This record gives sequence, C-alpha cells and structure tokens, in this order.
Amino acid sequence: MNTNKTVLGGIVGGVAFFFVGWAVWGILLDSYYNQHNGCPGFMRTDDEMMGKMLWMVLSNLASGFMLAIVFGWANVGSATDGAKYGAIIGLLNAMSFNFGFYAMSNMFDSLNPHLVDTISSAAVFGVIGGIIGWIMNRGNTAE
Repeated sequence: MNTNKTVLGGIVGGVAFFFVGWAVWGILLDSYYNQHNGCPGFMRTDDEMMGKMLWMVLSNLASGFMLAIVFGWANVGSATDGAKYGAIIGLLNAMSFNFGFYAMSNMFDSLNPHLVDTISSAAVFGVIGGIIGWIMNRGNTAE
C-alpha cells in the first residue's frame, strides 16, 4: 500500500464526501427527510450545524480515509473498481446503521426513509469510491 496515495485519496475523498453529501442529503433529500421526521428536534437547525461544522468535516474525512485504506489493502486498481467497492461498502454500512435505527428508535416515521437513506448512501459511496479509486491510481500504467 502506497501511504502517500492513501493519504491523498483519504483527503480528496473526505472533501468529496462533504460536498456530495451536502448536495444529496442537505439539498436533494432534505425536504423528504423533514416530511418523515419521527422525532421532532432530533436534527440540528442550519444555525446549530454551523457551530458543529468541524465535527462534520472530521466525519467526512473519516469516511474518505476508511475507503482509501480499504482500497489500499484490497489493491483497488481503477475508478470503476473504486465505484463498485465503494457502493458495496456504503450499502452495507448504511444497512447496519439504518436497520439498527429502525429497530431501536423513532428517528423516522416508517421504514421507507431508512431504505431511501440506504440507497442514497450506496450511491454516494459509489461516486466517492470512484473518485478515490481514480486518485489513488493516477499514473499507474494499468489504467
């Protein structure tokens, strides 16, 4: 595993998670989640989020580094492989959290928002996995 490529992949992936996640969950799906909120007051307001932005950045960097490290261990060799493995990791990760939340909380009013979140997570992780796979394999002759 090339440490420099892993670090670069993790940082670029973290930045991409921030912006793609904001576009998907903060803009595209925001009203959907608000309509199915089973626990009013559970989510922070936009103003409250601004005060916690450091933690959002750290969360996104952790996701970027998780994929970059796994891709390094697995010798993911292309953007296509990164997208495929990213989507699988995102799907399984989201299933773990969403099915647990559905079983143990009133976060949403039904199973459907959890399924939407699971599918959107797989898609986001797939896109970011493709970016990380590409970044980590730039300059390789196999691509």
